Amino acid sequence: MNRGPHKSPTPEDAGSVGADSRHSHAGKGPSRLVYGIVFVLLLALLALTVAMAHVHLGRFNATVAMIIAIAKAALVGCYFMHARYTGALIRFVAAGATVWLTILIALTLSDYLTRG
Repeated sequence: MNRGPHKSPTPEDAGSVGADSRHSHAGKGPSRLVYGIVFVLLLALLALTVAMAHVHLGRFNATVAMIIAIAKAALVGCYFMHARYTGALIRFVAAGATVWLTILIALTLSDYLTRG
C-alpha cells in the first residue's frame, strides 16, 4: 500500500525534528567566567551564612539570614536559571513572583518580630 511520495529523513533533518528556531539559545547566557564568579560569590555567601550563625544579633538573626538567602536566590535566579538573559515577559513574571515573595516575607517577619 503506497500512500504517496515519502521523503526519508536525512541526517540534516535529525537536528530539526521538533525543534523551534524561536527557542534557540545559541550565543546567549553567561560565559564560564561569569559562572565562576557567581559560584565564588555563592561560596562567600555560604561562608557568611555559617559565620552569622555563630554571631548573636538578638531578634535580627532571622532578618540577616533572610537577607543573605535572598542574595543567594537572586544570584541563582539571574545566572543559573538564565532569568537575566530572557525576554521581557519572563522577567515580568519573575519580578511579579519576587514582589509576591517579598510581601509574604514582610508579613511573616512583621509577625515574628512583634512577638514578645
